[in-house]
Amino acid sequence: MDRETIEILNDKLRTNLPTALVTVIGSSGPTPATAGAMMVVHKNERVAGTVGGGDLEFQALAAVYAPMGLNIASTEPKEIALSIMSEMLLVKNSGSADHLKNVKKVDIPNESR
Repeated sequence: MDRETIEILNDKLRTNLPTALVTVIGSSGPTPATAGAMMVVHKNERVAGTVGGGDLEFQALAAVYAPMGLNIASTEPKEIALSIMSEMLLVKNSGSADHLKNVKKVDIPNESR
């Protein structure tokens, strides 16, 4: 564990800035990244540490995404939490934020095939 990277991560988190920790948990083949390598990312820019540089680091920076929630016009913490989870599922499932009343047909995959 890289103590300096963790300290920088803690400093960023204390300021409530949207920050991510990218960690290599395993690798195969020739790669400069080793398991346990860490990188702190803020606004898609590397702040501290490295996960090996090159294409892996570029892909990691591009993949960092901080959901802020869907605009549901609420100030209630439970509802805001639900809107954040909804956005996470929207991104995970490559959905759209269209209201279902405006969707002509909804394709539901048949998982029994």
